[in-house]
Amino acid sequence: MTSWAEWLVQARPALQRGEKVPVPTDIPPPPSAGFTQYTGPTENHGQIEDWVHPLENGSRLHAYKYADGRWFVHLDNYDPNVSLLYLVLHLGSETSVGKLALLGGLGYLGYRWARR
Repeated sequence: MTSWAEWLVQARPALQRGEKVPVPTDIPPPPSAGFTQYTGPTENHGQIEDWVHPLENGSRLHAYKYADGRWFVHLDNYDPNVSLLYLVLHLGSETSVGKLALLGGLGYLGYRWARR
């Protein structure tokens, strides 16, 4: 059985490129590697469970499980639990809702500037 630590060494380049990486079936479930279940708001991509593991640099691993038992992991560059600033950075750069809100805000500012 492969450990999370061993697998993460191999998966790191893909995670750093922003890819959603499938977790091999011979790796134990995330709770055994220190992940905690996340029950807060999240973008729904069909997953039935979300698990997170904070990293020392202020980012976090985000694991999610689908109904068919498959697990995937991606890297959140900003762990929103670190600080208010990281929450804003996470929402603005790593979520669709945040990007939409940012775009809407910029559009509003552009509209206000053009009407001067």
